[in-house]
Amino acid sequence: MILEILILVLISGALLSILFSRWSSILPRYIALLAISIDLIILLGLWNISAFPVLFKSKHGWILDSFREWIPLFKANIHLAMDGFSYLMLLLTLLMALISILISTKTENEGYFYFNVLLMISGVTGIFLAMDFLLFFLFWELMLVPIYLLIVKFGKEHNSKNSFKLILYTQASGLVLLISIICLNVIHYNTVGWYSFDFFDLSNIIFGSKIGSVLLFGFLIAFFVKLPVLPFHGWFPATFKEAPLIAISSGLLIKTGAYGIIRFAIPLFQEASKLNSTIFLIIGVITILYGAFMAFSQDDLRIIAAYIAISHMGFIIIGLFSFNEIAWQGVILQMIMSAVSTSALLFFASALNRQTGTYNISQLGGLFEKFPFLSGLGMFFAFAILGLPGTGNFIAEFLILTGVFKTNIIIAVISSLGPIISVAYSLRIIQKVVVGKKSTETNFKDVKIVEKIVMWSMVIFILWIGLYPKPVLDRSKLVVEKILNNSVFNNEVIQKKVPDAINK
Repeated sequence: MILEILILVLISGALLSILFSRWSSILPRYIALLAISIDLIILLGLWNISAFPVLFKSKHGWILDSFREWIPLFKANIHLAMDGFSYLMLLLTLLMALISILISTKTENEGYFYFNVLLMISGVTGIFLAMDFLLFFLFWELMLVPIYLLIVKFGKEHNSKNSFKLILYTQASGLVLLISIICLNVIHYNTVGWYSFDFFDLSNIIFGSKIGSVLLFGFLIAFFVKLPVLPFHGWFPATFKEAPLIAISSGLLIKTGAYGIIRFAIPLFQEASKLNSTIFLIIGVITILYGAFMAFSQDDLRIIAAYIAISHMGFIIIGLFSFNEIAWQGVILQMIMSAVSTSALLFFASALNRQTGTYNISQLGGLFEKFPFLSGLGMFFAFAILGLPGTGNFIAEFLILTGVFKTNIIIAVISSLGPIISVAYSLRIIQKVVVGKKSTETNFKDVKIVEKIVMWSMVIFILWIGLYPKPVLDRSKLVVEKILNNSVFNNEVIQKKVPDAINK
């Protein structure tokens, strides 16, 4: 019941936010903070179990597993489960959501705003918990509608164009995902004689290379759009030009794409994944270099942050399709650190904009003399993004490149150019904004207390993971081992091979 509560608390908070907005303009914000805080308290109560589920007699490494019948005709059920990996993703989502709400500025319609924010977070939470594909798809679509409405209503620049891009990319890829899920259901019926959308049932089917490749590409199109990687990235930089909370929310959405690949795509279609791994490694390398070069060529801090995130997603792709345990540990760490570091850069950009009225780094410069505190934090976040030793980003990229090097030296060497280019764009940010020639007259006000607390918290977190990554690695180790050792599935169920006629 705990897993259902995590989702219901957020949905209830969303409904209460819009309901109480009729009587108070400030209550929706506190309701949103309360709903997220309740979920965080529940998750923190599971902290020890998330690292060592075996000690607590959790079945097959799952911390919690909940099953309820939903649509018996198609064997679609409300099946939720949590392991160390999904636990980390949920904790990251809720912490970033809490921070985003704390620093968000007042809007004209607070109830509508927080209704959509909480609804989107509930969708992301459901994605990280759903083990039934029909339920997964429901949450997949649920998280998109609120972010679309947020951009249309509260976006600051070109919101109609940007919202159209988001819907076009995500809905087209979502349709491909739905078709792939239906095909899985039909194949399961033709193989064993009954329908099922349950991941554990479908994971017992062994797919041939042809049908497996077709279905794999169907899943990956949807997941690649969310990540995003080339050439499915067109919607992403546009959303970063909207309100900071919307941009950070978009950054959280991309983690669902990586999660889908790790949780579903590769475990279901292992033979096809290995067969086509070279294609995906090349896509990953191109994404790394493209994102890094584009980040170096931009002047808008928000767009720079977007392309940095895209470059980071390239590391996730090469790490996943190297099928190496060290690289996979780095991938999960990269998912966390990319979200934190790019969000931190967005916070910095937002604070600068309030003080100077611009996001354009060419119009800034010499800010350290005027405001050393904010400039110092900006320098730290820039160093963190380039992967300076001692930061969590360094550990993540080091693990990924080490793992990839063990399986494909050429890909590892070319990908190593990414961190080199990241030095260039990070130092460019510092030179243009902090220590460069003064370009504008600025009249700084002091940074808000809440912003100081949030930014210092992110500094501490980045350093903590950089110096002591063990808590994250402990919680991701079990799921990585199970997937790469082909033992993620229920060993009590005999795997069944898809009939040759279907494979052909």
